[in-house]
Amino acid sequence: MKSLSAIRKNFKLQTSFVDKIILALIFFIWGSLTQLNDSTLPYLYDFGISMNEIILLQFTFFASYLLMSYPSAKLIDKFGYKNGIFFGLAICSFGCMMFYFFTSSPTFLNYLTALFVIGTGVTFLQIAGNGYIILTSNQNQSASNLTFLQIFNSIGRLLIIIFSTSIFFTLSGLSLEDFYSLASEEYVFMQIKLIKTPYLWMGFVIIVAAIILYFSKLPEIKTNELPVLVDLKGKKPTSVFQFKHTKWAALAIFAYVGAEVSIGSYLIQYMSLPNVGGRFLPDKESIKMLQYYWGSALVGRIIGGFILRDISLRKVTTGFAITASIFAIISVISAGKVAMVSLIAIGFFNSILFPCLFTLGTSGLGHFTEEGAGILVAAIAGGAIIPFLMISLAAIIGLQFSFVVVVICYAIIALYSSFGSDYVNLETSK
Repeated sequence: MKSLSAIRKNFKLQTSFVDKIILALIFFIWGSLTQLNDSTLPYLYDFGISMNEIILLQFTFFASYLLMSYPSAKLIDKFGYKNGIFFGLAICSFGCMMFYFFTSSPTFLNYLTALFVIGTGVTFLQIAGNGYIILTSNQNQSASNLTFLQIFNSIGRLLIIIFSTSIFFTLSGLSLEDFYSLASEEYVFMQIKLIKTPYLWMGFVIIVAAIILYFSKLPEIKTNELPVLVDLKGKKPTSVFQFKHTKWAALAIFAYVGAEVSIGSYLIQYMSLPNVGGRFLPDKESIKMLQYYWGSALVGRIIGGFILRDISLRKVTTGFAITASIFAIISVISAGKVAMVSLIAIGFFNSILFPCLFTLGTSGLGHFTEEGAGILVAAIAGGAIIPFLMISLAAIIGLQFSFVVVVICYAIIALYSSFGSDYVNLETSK
C-alpha cells in the first residue's frame, strides 16, 4: 500500500512553481465562474424571467452539487484527481458555451440546463481540487494550504463583484450610455448579448486552462491503495458512511454554505432596511457593502492561512465559528452602523471555515477520500435550501430578525469542530 507521506513526497519532487500556479488558476476560475452566475441573474429579470424563476435558477445550480457529487466522486476515484480537475474544466467550458448559444433563443429550460451543467463542472473541481490539496499537504498544514489556495477563489469572486458591469459592457462592445438609449426591441436584444458574451469568453479561458493542465507535469493521484487511518473500534471499513466525523462535517458545511450564501444574497437588502442603513446609506453604497463583505473574507483567508500553521485546526475553526455567531447576534439586535459593520465582519470569520471543515471531514479516510469529499461537496446544497428558509422566515418576522438562522448555522459549525471532529490522532497520519 502507498502511504500519504509517499504521495506527498512524490508531489513535491514532481511539481514546479508553475504547476502550483496552475492549481491557483483552477481555484480562481471556479470562484469567478460561480460569482459570474450570481452577477448574471439580475439581468435575466429585465427580460421576462420572474423573481421566482431566478430563485429556481440559483437553486438548480446548487442542486447540481447534491445530485452530481456521488457520480463525480466515483469517476475521480477511477480516473484520478488530475483527470477529475480536467473533467471539471471541460464540463464548465461546455456549460458556458451552452449558456451562450441557448441565450440566442432564450427559454427558462435552457437557462436551467446550462446552469446545471456548469454546476456539475464546478462539482468536479470542488471534489478534485480541494481533495488534491488535502492529499498533497502535510497533515498539520493541509487546512492552511487549502486556505491559501481558496484566496484565489475569493479574488475571482471579488473581481467579478467589483468589475461585473464593466466586464459585461466591455466584452459585449457596448457603452452604458448607448445601452440605455436603445429602443425597447433593441434593448432586449442587447440585454441578451450583454449577459451571454462573458460566458463565451469564460468558456475560452477555461479551455485554455484545461489544455495547460493536461500538458502540465502535475502528478496524478489515486487513493485506491491508501490505508484508512480512522479507528472504527475493530470494525472493517467498508463504506464512507461509517465515518461519523465525515457525516457531521457534511452537516457543518451545509450550515456554513447556507449562512455564507444567505448573507451574500440578502446583504444589500439588509443594508437598505430603515433601521440599519436605509436612512443614510445611498443605494450605490449598499452595493459597496457586498464588496466589503467578500473583501473581508479575502483578508481573513490570508491571515487565517498563517494562523492555521501554528494553532490547532479544531481550535481555530471553533473560535472563528463562535466569533461569527457573536457578530451575527450583534447585527440582529442592533441598528445603524453597528448592525452594518458587524454583518460585514462575519465575512472575515467565514473565510477559513470551508477549508477547515473540508480538511476535518476528509482526513484519515484513505481510499474513501473521494467518496468523503463527494458527501461534503453535496452538502454545498445548503446554499440553495437555507437562503430559501431564511427568506420565508423573513416574511413572518422581518429580514433583520431572520438572520437568527445564520446564528444557528455558526453554532452548528462550532459544535462540530468542538465535539464531532475527533476522528484520528493527527500524528498518525503525518
